[in-house]
Amino acid sequence: EIDLSLDSGFGDVISNQKNIPIMPDPFNEAVAIIEHCNGTDFWLCVPRNNTNEIHSFLISSSGINTIPIISTGVSFPSYTNIARGTVKFSPNGKWLVVTNQLSTGVVGDPYLFSFDNSTGVASAPIALNTNDRHSASFSPDNSRLYMNQGNALYQYDLCSPNITNSRTFIGNVVNTKRPRW
Repeated sequence: EIDLSLDSGFGDVISNQKNIPIMPDPFNEAVAIIEHCNGTDFWLCVPRNNTNEIHSFLISSSGINTIPIISTGVSFPSYTNIARGTVKFSPNGKWLVVTNQLSTGVVGDPYLFSFDNSTGVASAPIALNTNDRHSASFSPDNSRLYMNQGNALYQYDLCSPNITNSRTFIGNVVNTKRPRW
């Protein structure tokens, strides 16, 4: 937890409010945060490893609520042994996409969920193309989801009555070498 009044207004970590475990087992890099519909609070969403659950933690001016909203009761994918992936919200907080690659190197199915940013509940999962993995991004107007398959970029139309079948090839991404820092 950071107190913005510390360090001459630059903020600093409150010493007894850090490294607080919020889940009983480790999670990976796949986490995302989105503004609550009240415009003040936030949701931190994490697919829980070794389960089929998505945990949403409310963050408010009181801190992080360590008792999550657990989305269950729908056919979530198994997040067992996830090595890496993406959890990303649409700008309006109504969609949540989860991609994953298992620690064995096998690509797990990516899923698109409806997200209720007033309750923190993820629901109605839609299975996307298995080969679309690791990277995902939404259009600023919330109408499109972009995902990659190797160097190929694909688009899903989120306004389509059949989102899965709306997958369209956009083009190949130029693979440029980036310096390793």
